[in-house]
Amino acid sequence: MSKIYNKHKLLRYFLLIFFSCFVAIDIKASNLSEINIEGFYSSHKDDLAGISSLMSATTNSDIEGVKFFLKNNLNLINSKNIGGATALHIACREQNFEIVEILIKNKANINLQDNEGWTPLMRASLAGDKEIVKLLIQKGAIINYKNKFSESAIFHAAQANCEECF
Repeated sequence: MSKIYNKHKLLRYFLLIFFSCFVAIDIKASNLSEINIEGFYSSHKDDLAGISSLMSATTNSDIEGVKFFLKNNLNLINSKNIGGATALHIACREQNFEIVEILIKNKANINLQDNEGWTPLMRASLAGDKEIVKLLIQKGAIINYKNKFSESAIFHAAQANCEECF
């Protein structure tokens, strides 16, 4: 009986500490400047893959996180992961128009190619996102770049059946 009692007692302490942590995070999260948001996105695995905190926030569609990382380190804007993709490549692939706008406003290079020659325009075209394609073209994206497979953004738009992309 005492072993069961001790297990329950230990479980209660664990739950108390566990939920106390969430309450503390929730209280601090009410003011973004008070929390270390970067801690939520940093991991050794991500560092090895070249994934920046900005890229992680972009992948998670975390608009406030994207704004935070750009405000605190504008040098992240064109950083590349191990595959050569930038946060803009990721936002285009994920079809997140709002993040694409934020990145472009903060001077993301819209014509950077990843290691296979893909541009953000190619990513948006393959995703079939006509709004992002239109925005990128308006901002000066080069339409006729080709990746290492000799595929252009127009080719990817056709693959995605996105007639309105071009």
